[in-house]
Amino acid sequence: MSLSQLATQSARAAARLRADCRVGPADAVCPFDLAERLGLLVHLVPVPSMEGMYAPVPRPTILVSAERPPGRRRYTCGHEIGHHVFGHGTRLDELADDASTSWSPEEFVAHRFASGLLMPKLAVESAFARRGLSVSAPRAEDVLVVAQDLGVGYATLVGHLERTLGCVSSAAADTLRKSSLPRLRSLLAGFKIDHDLVVADEHWGRRPIDIEVGDVVLVPRSAEFEGDCAIRDLNPASHLRATAPGVGKVVFSAGPPIAIRVSRREFAGLARYRHVEEAADDR
Repeated sequence: MSLSQLATQSARAAARLRADCRVGPADAVCPFDLAERLGLLVHLVPVPSMEGMYAPVPRPTILVSAERPPGRRRYTCGHEIGHHVFGHGTRLDELADDASTSWSPEEFVAHRFASGLLMPKLAVESAFARRGLSVSAPRAEDVLVVAQDLGVGYATLVGHLERTLGCVSSAAADTLRKSSLPRLRSLLAGFKIDHDLVVADEHWGRRPIDIEVGDVVLVPRSAEFEGDCAIRDLNPASHLRATAPGVGKVVFSAGPPIAIRVSRREFAGLARYRHVEEAADDR
């Protein structure tokens, strides 16, 4: 089977899974939530040399390195779900700067499956369009905002726009890759950001806002926040700062409330417990 055929097969499988789980074609999705719905155990583990692992027995289980950036963890989880969906058996995915460098058929399929699961064309285009942004000529800060909405890493989205969707040229993608993420975060916020930054407003999709203690969420001044996992500050810009594990919600002037889920930094344990104060043992 050619790479083109494998890519089509992977995209179709991702679309079927999204449809089976009643995820809209333009909606972003949390792969940890999907894995839970599929009956998969997902462990976040403190192993810096590994991206992830899938083992089908004795119970289908996914391991994801807790020491990778949040967007990368979600992409890796989607990748391992791909191994599960395609019945690849036990797979160990070692640390790599770019998943596209793994060229075995199984790894290629899992890579394209994860892209189709987290960044289908309609979801990418919708995330840009809702904000009035250009998907063919995006600024670096635009890509960062959309990447956070989709739940993927900045570089992952740049590569997807370039190589899979063909929205931007290689030259434009190379320019985007040169941008400093700390600088982009501070540029968007108007103040120094020590960890991660999410820009959330009425254009945010349906996916919960998943962050870690210390992260910042920019929200409109008109937004209302309920919960004990973050504190609200209006200066120097309206934002929420995650302070403790837990779940809250933010209400914008339009659209339904959006859950904000806060975990400890580099949480290790069963993913289902990442938003609670103490990780419980699996029963």
